[in-house]
Amino acid sequence: MPAAAAPIISSVQKLVLYETRARYFLVGSNHAETKYRVLKIDRTEPKDLVIIDDRHVYTQQEVRELLGRLDLGNRTKMGQKGSSGLFRAVSAFGVVGFVRFLEGYYIVLITKRRKMADIGGHAIYKIEDTNMIYIPNDSVRITHPDEARYLRIFQNVDLSSNFYFSYSYDLSHSLQYNLTVLRMPLEMLKSETTQTRQESFDIFEDEGLITQGGSGVFGICSEPYMKYVWNGELLDIIKNTVHRDWLLYIIHGFCGQSKLLIYGRPVYVTLIARRSSKFAGTRFLKRGANCEGDVANEVETEQILCDASVMSFTAGSYSSYVQVRGSVPLYWSQDISTMMPKPPITLDQADPFAHVAALHFDQMLQRFGSPIIILNLVKLEQVESVKEPGKEQTEKYEENQVRGKVTCSEQRFEGGGSFTAFMYVRGWIDQRPPGNAKG
Repeated sequence: MPAAAAPIISSVQKLVLYETRARYFLVGSNHAETKYRVLKIDRTEPKDLVIIDDRHVYTQQEVRELLGRLDLGNRTKMGQKGSSGLFRAVSAFGVVGFVRFLEGYYIVLITKRRKMADIGGHAIYKIEDTNMIYIPNDSVRITHPDEARYLRIFQNVDLSSNFYFSYSYDLSHSLQYNLTVLRMPLEMLKSETTQTRQESFDIFEDEGLITQGGSGVFGICSEPYMKYVWNGELLDIIKNTVHRDWLLYIIHGFCGQSKLLIYGRPVYVTLIARRSSKFAGTRFLKRGANCEGDVANEVETEQILCDASVMSFTAGSYSSYVQVRGSVPLYWSQDISTMMPKPPITLDQADPFAHVAALHFDQMLQRFGSPIIILNLVKLEQVESVKEPGKEQTEKYEENQVRGKVTCSEQRFEGGGSFTAFMYVRGWIDQRPPGNAKG
């Protein structure tokens, strides 16, 4: 039987943070609580983050003995149970990351989760609540008067609103990518010559089991697409220090799943929306694109259909449809200082060679391949009863600019890809008598 590939399931799904005067001990286990890992975090360093990962996999008995020794060694007086030096601080389901402002580091933990979907046996969770814990001990803390203000700004980001994660399914990539990696030849999985670095090993060999005929199941884990990862900066400081099972990548957007019956056959309909972390912001404050080709408010929406009776990537039937929306890849903005419902569009910087648009479509070609179908959602017709002077000319100029950028991009990609541009005209229907509807 030839060797097969399967996604690696993180062995850190349940966490308990234990506290002493000098250190934090973060104990993580798998779902069955049969394998454990331990992180030691120093609390005597006021500024820097000092983490030690021995990368050893403990059994449940070994962890109990370790915690017992730590409890005994940190008591103020030997033999006094009431003066325990090891406290159970909090229970969690994952590490969002570490962050520092003007004082020491904080650790952000996921304390509540809710299952939202299941794709091929891989659960997808929504963050319901988090806990932010200051690491340095009070005795070594160097206070700063502005620390509280920066902390409030950071906590304004509600992590319990539309943030999702999975212990085994890469939410930053599409279903097509995740399935393609599983079907790659074994020689490619063992090498690091591809653009995406993979980690592979024999699961049965790792467990000490002997496989017959040299075959086995190889666990693989591809690198996430950081454009759709929202806690990448919070994990950068530890990603080269700790085992990868501690790294839990989070996306921002939406995830929902419904079960349908089609002629008596169960079907799962899953919708996943990934919001880009590059050049993100509120609607009128972020427009156009930056110098790296990242457009404002870019969202990748994926609709997945699968046979609910077979929950397996290898034996099941799957269909995926992906759409991407984003701002027009130009240097443009809108003046929000005026009290206008639709501020005029301003082209801030000339780009005669479509450099920004080319960078943007470079990213699209690398991720999706060719051809790329472009729908222009810029309204081409005024439907308001009163037209403002010069606004029609501005929209016409923008339309010509968009068409020109797409044409220039086509010329730049003559040897590597193709584009098909469509002008999508939006309309509206109001509750007027028949004959007055517009579209």
